[in-house]
Amino acid sequence: MPDGKTILWLNKGSATQDLGIIPQQKTTYTVTLQVGRRLDGASSDFHVALSDHRGDPSGTWCVLAGNNGFITPGTWHEFTFSCPIDGSLGPPATDTLWLTIASDGPQVDIDSVSVTQNQ
Repeated sequence: MPDGKTILWLNKGSATQDLGIIPQQKTTYTVTLQVGRRLDGASSDFHVALSDHRGDPSGTWCVLAGNNGFITPGTWHEFTFSCPIDGSLGPPATDTLWLTIASDGPQVDIDSVSVTQNQ
């Protein structure tokens, strides 16, 4: 559950973070995050992506697309998605793994983001 401190809110924008790790083949990366909905009931589409190039779509491996309209206003919902890197990437990656979160409309609140790796 969120700790009560929103770590990110977006209004038709995006935020990207370098996770500082080189993606490994035959590894699954799992993203977990809490998505909230404003008290006034405004809802928005959002996207969460893992990539190997600063949010460049050509390097994007996995995307979670959703809408926070089903979430009760003023509350949060946990989303989890997995991104298996199956060995078909070709040569070993040299760029780090990037996480991008974007909102297509009114405010989306984000908290408790984590990325784990399993081989």
